[in-house]
Amino acid sequence: MYVYTAGSSRSLGIQVQSADSGGASGTYVVSSTANAWKEVIVPLSSLGNPSLIKRVNISNNSGSAIGDYWIDKIELIP
Repeated sequence: MYVYTAGSSRSLGIQVQSADSGGASGTYVVSSTANAWKEVIVPLSSLGNPSLIKRVNISNNSGSAIGDYWIDKIELIP
């Protein structure tokens, strides 16, 4: 996937869920680059090697307001 944050770099947490409700995987933390698109590759092994993914959660992990950010081209590749 690609991440863009306006103004300054930020920390984002990524998790997956195998059901619409219930627990999520551990959080994989990625950082963005201010005012630029950055490619982010998340190994499935870092998310517990799930056999089924129903939901991808992307959250602010920076501890402060994140402002505007964009996510593009999310791909799941086995």
